[in-house]
Amino acid sequence: MLTTLILRIFLGFILFTIVSCEPNILSNGSLFTPKPMSQKASFLADTLFLSNDSLVLAQLVDEGKGAVLQWGVTNKFWNVGKDTLPYSQFSFNHFSKEDNLFLIKEGCGTACNYIYIALFTPTHKGRLFLYPLFLDPKRGVIVYQGDNYDTLVVIENIITEKSQSIKEEFDKTRRPYSAAIDTTYLIDNELYLKWKQANNASISKVFDVRNIQ
Repeated sequence: MLTTLILRIFLGFILFTIVSCEPNILSNGSLFTPKPMSQKASFLADTLFLSNDSLVLAQLVDEGKGAVLQWGVTNKFWNVGKDTLPYSQFSFNHFSKEDNLFLIKEGCGTACNYIYIALFTPTHKGRLFLYPLFLDPKRGVIVYQGDNYDTLVVIENIITEKSQSIKEEFDKTRRPYSAAIDTTYLIDNELYLKWKQANNASISKVFDVRNIQ
């Protein structure tokens, strides 16, 4: 009898702990409450990042086939992303937080990949970049191929959203088109690119980066 009583008390304590602690993950003020995208949207949310004052959630929508990200800082702001991201396996290939931003790397179908970047600021709603090639999170600069097939690459300032397009001939028989680009890196205000032309010949060039600050 004594053993049974002790066991019941122990189980009751565990249940009380779970019930009392679990809501605190998502209810540290109204800012940490997931918001439904529509009447049909799922209320299920997965925590991608949680610190003392910051939270990133992936809210499942479209019957679990995608997720809309929500993120915020306690008692300051709560943002809802504008893009639905592939999330069928309840995980992303890569998630990381870098200083004042977080990023996700994921595939989006056959020969398709993207990077999603969002800032921990009240006004930023996140950006999805197709076919990323280079990212400098400290400078807030990304180089990507995108879906403009007349452009070799685009270099963009994530914070100011100012961009510069690099238009050069390249091998468009490759899928994705970004596969024609062999090397990409940025040093100071110079962008180095090496890519394949239509005749499969490699070409290297250095481009001056301007007007994206």
